[in-house]
Amino acid sequence: MSRTYRILSLDGGPAAPSYLRMLRHIERARPGFLDSVDMFAGTSDGAWAAVFLASRPKDMPALAALDAVIAFNERVVGAIRPGLVGVARLVSGMRSAIENDRVLAELTQACGVGPSGEPIKLGELNRDVALVTFRVRTGANKPGAHIYHNLGRERPGHKPQAWMGDTEDLRNLDFGAAEIALRSGSVPILMPVRDGHVDGGLFANNPSMCGLSQLLRHRKLRDVDGPEDVVLLSCGADQASTGGSDANNQFFNRDNVSWGWIAWLFSPRSPMLLLETVISAGGRGVAFQTHQFLQERFLRLALPGALGTGDELLRLLDGQSGRIFTAADRQADQWAAGREGIAFRPDFHATTTWIKDHWEDAAPTTTRARANRPQTSQSTGTEN
Repeated sequence: MSRTYRILSLDGGPAAPSYLRMLRHIERARPGFLDSVDMFAGTSDGAWAAVFLASRPKDMPALAALDAVIAFNERVVGAIRPGLVGVARLVSGMRSAIENDRVLAELTQACGVGPSGEPIKLGELNRDVALVTFRVRTGANKPGAHIYHNLGRERPGHKPQAWMGDTEDLRNLDFGAAEIALRSGSVPILMPVRDGHVDGGLFANNPSMCGLSQLLRHRKLRDVDGPEDVVLLSCGADQASTGGSDANNQFFNRDNVSWGWIAWLFSPRSPMLLLETVISAGGRGVAFQTHQFLQERFLRLALPGALGTGDELLRLLDGQSGRIFTAADRQADQWAAGREGIAFRPDFHATTTWIKDHWEDAAPTTTRARANRPQTSQSTGTEN
């Protein structure tokens, strides 16, 4: 008999400080939400949060876990701050701004140790994960995107299932969870290439489809028949319009706009506008695709970023990372309070209502009937 399988998908990029705080508000309103997650899918910063949450002790209260992952996120953002030497390396263009030893140390400490007393391995995590990386060095492996997962792990209290996937996926269960997370978040230019891998955001900054596809590929391992048995909440930060800057929007409203690399990459109004646009467009595209599979069992919680990608990078470079977290606190609180005049879609009420109706009340015997019903007018967070 199939069962409902719940995926929490966590984007990479500057969204993490905001959506982790929003998840804390959701847990307060709907206790038990975090404990019901079956899989954490993550890219970059989202992968770091995913392995943290998947490794937490089973007896750790959910709100304590969310407080801890928020504090961890602040520490790891501090660990990627370049400092003066890093800025000099960045300007030189010859080496990455930082080494990744401090980030690995934070990840290793956060994930803790496994039953063997060594840093916890991918196959020892307490929850399923799907972590997105991108290979740039081939060796014996194929180049391109790679999704690390632990769906082949043995689960206490469950009957062992014969492994039907790739041999490489089975070998990966012995890799350190912190090591895989670091590969997923090794941002080019800012951080070194990690064992032939760079940031998974080059392939899928929104990892929703990556998590869903791996589950469906190995559905028998988790007693899932198909998409009708899956519920997925996707967390990220989509700009309300390209670049999110009113000044830029005035230019984009014209029929023809002739911009060069300065406007797209170094505009004072919206630095790194091109990167921000690519990230937002990719996230929306994946959300559209996932929604076609899951319909009302999918929700995209992706609000305009508290700070843009370029603004966050500047705050890191000038040592003002505290402003990132202050902005995230403010945005999450305003969202939960339903502050008037701020167009947050989906708002807090719509989000918690969806969780009650589709996340908590979902059951395999009813999801097929829901999938065949006409769509309701409820927002799924995928509108353009």
